[in-house]
Amino acid sequence: IGENITENIKTAQSIPLELNQPVDMVAVGEIWLGKKELEKINKERKAKGEPLFANTRNAAAGSVRQLDPKVAASRKLDSFIYDIDYFKSKEINFPETQLEELKLLEKLGFKVNKNYKSCKNIKEIENFYQQWIDKKNGQNYEVDGIVIKINSKKIQDALGYTGKSPRWGVAYKFPAEKVTTIVEDIKVQIGRTGALTPVAHLKPIKVAGSTVSRATLHNEDEIKKLDVRIGDTVVIQKAGDVIPEVIESLKKLRTGKEKKFNMPSQCPICGSNVKREEIGQKLEAKSHKLEADLSAAHYCTNPRCFAVEREKIIHFVSKKGFNIDGLGEKIVERLINEGIISNIADTFELEKGDLKPLERFAEKSADNLIKSIEKSKNVELEKFLFALGIRYVGEETAVLIAKTINTEFLIPNFKFLIKSQCKNDKINNLNDIICIFPKIKIEDWLRIKGIGEKAAESLVEWFNDSESVKLLEKMNKLGVKVLVNSGQEPINRKLENLSFVLTGELKNFTRDEAKDMIRKAGGNISSSVSKNTSYLVAGEKPGSKFNKAKELGVKIISEESFKKML
Repeated sequence: IGENITENIKTAQSIPLELNQPVDMVAVGEIWLGKKELEKINKERKAKGEPLFANTRNAAAGSVRQLDPKVAASRKLDSFIYDIDYFKSKEINFPETQLEELKLLEKLGFKVNKNYKSCKNIKEIENFYQQWIDKKNGQNYEVDGIVIKINSKKIQDALGYTGKSPRWGVAYKFPAEKVTTIVEDIKVQIGRTGALTPVAHLKPIKVAGSTVSRATLHNEDEIKKLDVRIGDTVVIQKAGDVIPEVIESLKKLRTGKEKKFNMPSQCPICGSNVKREEIGQKLEAKSHKLEADLSAAHYCTNPRCFAVEREKIIHFVSKKGFNIDGLGEKIVERLINEGIISNIADTFELEKGDLKPLERFAEKSADNLIKSIEKSKNVELEKFLFALGIRYVGEETAVLIAKTINTEFLIPNFKFLIKSQCKNDKINNLNDIICIFPKIKIEDWLRIKGIGEKAAESLVEWFNDSESVKLLEKMNKLGVKVLVNSGQEPINRKLENLSFVLTGELKNFTRDEAKDMIRKAGGNISSSVSKNTSYLVAGEKPGSKFNKAKELGVKIISEESFKKML
């Protein structure tokens, strides 16, 4: 749950405190701050000796989070409203198109950006886009692109959403702002997989509203392709207005003092050899012979490299992993430097007394950290697998494994399973993982829909590494409990072959919890209603999915009915 910024939003004059017609609705839009207003605010802040806002986006975000609404009111916030998430009215029908939706919002009293257009084909979209490349700098608000949406609301509902965004809309970004600066140095940083990434250390320069002093060069091949040297004047931009990257080296400005960068042959942290990994085979163009296809990245060959272990531990304790509050990057590095921890399992051996030698580590902070570590020992299988940092096993792959391991991926199907080796024929805890996972073969992992060959190979390699098994055994000994199926009763198949869509506000659990319950009962989740939908679970204030379900004759059930099905 985010912050309640209602009172601050009310201070924006373009937000109506009362609508022109009686409707019950949820409107979607954005709050923005004008360029001229930013200049005025920064002038006042400079006079007071306060830090200046880098751009209008930061200033608007800072303004709506003010504790005192009077501060927000003084900054003349503005708004654009562009969508309706929920709508209920006895007098007005829900709009059938995006254009009608914008006109309705305006009619109700909301401020709508008038620079929209209905395009009949791709050419018209491209013409509109090109016009706005020239127009964008003349606006009082910052704009980094256009949004293309399907006009028909019926088609929008049919397309639905992915995990993060609508399938019926896409951003078409303007070319990124480009600036020139000097490469003062190129240094290598090491990630949790052992990959060495060259990073350009730049003369600080402002680009797209913020000051940049670092930019990734990705790998040695990219450096050679761009011919970037230490001392070069380079062109940089922010990819997607977020990540700084070097896109060109201005060779004509060279003085002769520039230095070529060579990827180190030894790891700069532990001194071990560095090499590219063989990722397959390719046909050599001239000789027509098969030869090794090497990775673009260089890797430290020492699996126990300090930098690799540091990044592994940071990944392990992150929110998507064990979620240990108070164990940030700097604390992890200090604990490693002091020799208190050296791997992910050591985290669970930490005691309050171990933290006392750390400078400026308060007693209360130590208490909170130990409590957080103890709390984290109960972890869901998907979070546990993600936290291990196995290459190619990200969040989604971990969820796939957790969802499948005790259902269609049935352990009794494995020929290796011998009762004398493992007592259980299902994976219920960390001990079962230690016993069973090292025996799962590549072809078995590939049976899980969504897991590719690289992930399967990586899983087999990790769980068959003796050091990895030792880490798991140590965690098991220190009380780490892996909750398969979130610690509920073994998975049932009550909702098998049934497809569910959720809409509206649920009283007894969050959307994620409801989805989890459906998955664990063998059901499937969909983001949009179709003729294949078995049930629409409708909470309070249902959206357009409710009407869609009625149209298609999909069975609509209440939250209480849904609970009874489980």
